[in-house]
Amino acid sequence: MKTMASLLIIALAVILMVTGSVLATERSLSSEVTLEPMDRPDTYLATVEIRDASTQEMLAAPKITFPAGGPAVTKTTLATGEEVLFTIQVDADGAKASYTAELRSGGKSLSVQKATIALAR
Repeated sequence: MKTMASLLIIALAVILMVTGSVLATERSLSSEVTLEPMDRPDTYLATVEIRDASTQEMLAAPKITFPAGGPAVTKTTLATGEEVLFTIQVDADGAKASYTAELRSGGKSLSVQKATIALAR
């Protein structure tokens, strides 16, 4: 059963990558979100890779380990001073995952991206 859950989480990661995560600013940024189950039950590892879309240079790659049932939040400041606020959660029964990635500059929101994916069991 864990193998099936792992395959479904991998499928989620692929869907999140394909559905696209583009954070738009004066320059083009892209983000790629992955979600993996951990060895501990109901615990996940999420990674969001922020890249310059033109050069593919990695600008940040925050990681969050979190339990199912509640949101996990991380904030990363890029070298340009822009902030990326990343919130992710898997519901308590493992049926769906959702995330929000927000790009902020000078206290103003420049871009917000959201996704919710149903996880098959």
